Amino acid sequence: MEFLESFVNRAIENPDEFVKNDVLLEVNGLMAGLEEIFLMTEMEFEKRLDVKHIDDDDIRYIGISSARHANDCERQNYKIKKTESAMIYKMEKISGALHFLNNLKSISTIIPEVESSIS
Repeated sequence: MEFLESFVNRAIENPDEFVKNDVLLEVNGLMAGLEEIFLMTEMEFEKRLDVKHIDDDDIRYIGISSARHANDCERQNYKIKKTESAMIYKMEKISGALHFLNNLKSISTIIPEVESSIS
């Protein structure tokens, strides 16, 4: 409750500064996460991914933690080989980051500090 009280009070006291700090926190977290993904080993990917083995050839369904579990049809439609796991994970994270950064362009005039992340 103390966290919530502090959070709300900061937003009320100085909304512009609050939004700026919140956006910069998200941008910095995004950049740190991309750096972490870049440096991850195959074993670290295995620990992070929700892997469902589908057959003896090590075909697998990779599910990133989410609000719901995939059904059997989705597992069949999105199965991949073990050697593709890291690449697929990186592609998903990078495409999400690019989408987020494209959205940041609209606020870069208000928060110029995000321009370096966009670049």
